[in-house]
Amino acid sequence: MAVSSWAAVAVLAAGLAAALLVGELRVAREPAGKARRLFVERRRAEEALRASEERLRLALDAGGMGAYDWNVGTGELVWSEQLERLHGLAPGTFGRTFDAALSRVHPNDRELFRQAAADALEAGTKNQIEYRTVWPDGSVHWLVGKGDVLRDAVGRALRLTGVVMDVDGRKRLEAAQAANRAKDEFLATLSDELRTPLSAILGWTQLLRGGKLDEAGVARALGTIEHNAKLQVQLIEGLLDVSRLITGKLCLESGPVDLVTVVDAAVDSVRESAAAKGVALETQLDAPGRLAGDGARLQQVVWNLLSNAIKFTPRNGRVTIRLERTGAEAELCVSDTGRGIAPEFLPHIFDCFRQADSSSTRAHGGLGLGLAIVRHLVELHGGNVQAESAGANLGATFTVRLPLPALAAGEGSSGSRPEDLPSLRGVSILVVDDALDARESLAMLLEECGAHVTAVASAPEALEALASARPDVLVSDLAMPGLDGYALVARLRSLEADGATPVPALALSAYARTEDRERALAAGFQAHVAKPVEPIEIASAVARLAGAS
Repeated sequence: MAVSSWAAVAVLAAGLAAALLVGELRVAREPAGKARRLFVERRRAEEALRASEERLRLALDAGGMGAYDWNVGTGELVWSEQLERLHGLAPGTFGRTFDAALSRVHPNDRELFRQAAADALEAGTKNQIEYRTVWPDGSVHWLVGKGDVLRDAVGRALRLTGVVMDVDGRKRLEAAQAANRAKDEFLATLSDELRTPLSAILGWTQLLRGGKLDEAGVARALGTIEHNAKLQVQLIEGLLDVSRLITGKLCLESGPVDLVTVVDAAVDSVRESAAAKGVALETQLDAPGRLAGDGARLQQVVWNLLSNAIKFTPRNGRVTIRLERTGAEAELCVSDTGRGIAPEFLPHIFDCFRQADSSSTRAHGGLGLGLAIVRHLVELHGGNVQAESAGANLGATFTVRLPLPALAAGEGSSGSRPEDLPSLRGVSILVVDDALDARESLAMLLEECGAHVTAVASAPEALEALASARPDVLVSDLAMPGLDGYALVARLRSLEADGATPVPALALSAYARTEDRERALAAGFQAHVAKPVEPIEIASAVARLAGAS
């Protein structure tokens, strides 16, 4: 049966319950004989309602669906046990309010969820929404909900009742099918990208072996072989970078970085290729101050963006590079007057192996890795990148934003002086990290700020420590053997559900992507700091949490 049909059944069940209440009032007012008949009728109605509810429950369970009923007047929102399970909750633990439901929704889908309910109540539309829920363990699941509004005689909304179904399997299948198509397209592209330079190398090598080339021909042959060999190196390096990023094996060598120097170096490296194509390069560089990062990887980000812009900009076109400080961020914009980006492809522009034109007749080479690498590297630095385009043949703009820590432009190192760090005197902190060096250095840093630190090497040890004494702040690594940081904070929050005082928790992670931060916050952490840890950043984050506890 369709989901909308089950919504109608749920509304019918609510109506039957209301009818029973009216029946009870009628029985109380009627004479004995008639009251007896009404009593029998009411009993039959009760039995019919119970049978209807049981059939509804069996049908919903069989379909993997949960039901909800929101009393708009009182604000009470009731979830069935199956709906609680669909949100990763134990039966009977849902908070029975709209805000409690909203807290189980993925942060990026909450506004959509709120607006769908508002539209149903105010505009009279069907309550239909596809959204993600974040379970207590941090995992993300897809659900689809449909419902109807029950109104009074003058049209006021009384109840919003409906059902929710798990569509995680369908979403995963769709993602797998899309990934499979992308894989096939990528393999075809990879074959072409590898064979084209190899063909040139082999062809000119055979001509050299023939010994019939003059001096100019030999020079041309060697130049062509060198050029195509470098193309092969770039392809292989791109593949290796993506592999390192996906497996988490790409490490940043963090230090103070002058972004003007980084951008200048990247511009110099592409100036020759831009001139050869007849594309003008314009730079507008205002020093935003130094940031903590990996200079070589940030130069790779700028080089990839510039190379991409030059590739898709025709002769006599223009590529503009602008760098400035906006608030607490450094902002880098690379704009071009090239072919632009189609609106339907814009959401996928940073996906691995995705290209707007992957056909055999495509005009531009490449594996579709450059922009994916840009996104990963920028997010590893705690920043974000976005693409904008008015459409085909209208150019494109890529904007990178990177956080600027408390590091003065004239300082020669990224470290903070002890007097710059906030005081943590009197604050008790539990540090959890399986890496001995990282654990000891972090504990020492926090102790220098005046904190009392207990450092343990695993989540089980942390739970033992929490059982004996409640710290003011928990600082935990996420990637640990056995119980990881997500499982630790989930266990902690379940213990606190029994009335224990909540302990603010800060997550440490080798990744700084937006989704990594969101997953940590959804799991129960209050803050997220990316490794490598800057002393001022970690100390300030702990101070904020200690002040809020």
